[in-house]
Amino acid sequence: MSNDVSMPRLLNTREVAELLGVPLYTLRDLVRKGEGPPHLRIRRVYRFPQAAVVQWIHDQTSSTKKD
Repeated sequence: MSNDVSMPRLLNTREVAELLGVPLYTLRDLVRKGEGPPHLRIRRVYRFPQAAVVQWIHDQTSSTKKD
């Protein structure tokens, strides 16, 4: 039996801000308001699972309004 664990890639705030094309303060404001991508908070440090950020971007991008 193997104990291999697949860990998601965790992005830091700078990487996510660059990916989104926004300043760090904009990302921090979105997170503070609960409107930003899913994240983990470890004390003062935020980490963003890469797959969750990609899904969040996809969810924010819509050409039609969902009812």
